[in-house]
Amino acid sequence: MNNKIANFQLRFWDPSTGSQISSSIKDHDGSIRSLSALPSIDGFFTTSNDGTIRVRTIDGVSVSQLVHPIQDDGSPPFVLNCKALLPNSESNLVSCSEDGNVVVWSNMSLLQAIPHPSCVWCVLPINSQGDFITGDSEGVVRYFSKDAALTSLDTSIQLTNQLINRVIEEKKKRESGPSSEDLAKATKWEQSSQHRGKSEGQVMLFNKNNVLIAAQWSVASGTWIEVGQVSGKANQGQIN
Repeated sequence: MNNKIANFQLRFWDPSTGSQISSSIKDHDGSIRSLSALPSIDGFFTTSNDGTIRVRTIDGVSVSQLVHPIQDDGSPPFVLNCKALLPNSESNLVSCSEDGNVVVWSNMSLLQAIPHPSCVWCVLPINSQGDFITGDSEGVVRYFSKDAALTSLDTSIQLTNQLINRVIEEKKKRESGPSSEDLAKATKWEQSSQHRGKSEGQVMLFNKNNVLIAAQWSVASGTWIEVGQVSGKANQGQIN
């Protein structure tokens, strides 16, 4: 409640009373980012900051766990969304994470990872053939298909090459570290008390002695708590 994160627990509620109706389930090791229905088994998915997706029965019992590829620094990515690609299948899925990876799963195994140049917030299947779209933090929506009639088009080939080039470009920017522009835009650390966070765990970037750092808002203390130094571009960096 009140947009606070509390122990990464899955809770079940009675909407008519607002009361919890069963024991909480705590099997994720990070914040739960999304829940999506899985009609084929009368269940649902949960995705988490621990880098995993759990397939669950309707009462929340985890029957399968999928693990997203780790990031370059060895840490798990935040998995933000997962959907069933086909309406009557629980084994063909598509998911996305904040490191820009879109992952296609077949029979609960990783089939394909599709890098994007920025955080991918959502994925959405759009037909019964397994086509889907993605939405990223750059405000770009991309359409993916296995249909040879579409993928062989010159326009499709051009768009694929553009995506590959953008991913390469962003990777080079991340490896070069924060720019002087990134530092200039960031709020000075000594002014952090003037900027109250909006929710528990909110992340904000600051300029601390000409070093770009990330900090999280703590509701309990009413302060920003330093997390670490950002070693990439401000919009796609890693925290050390």
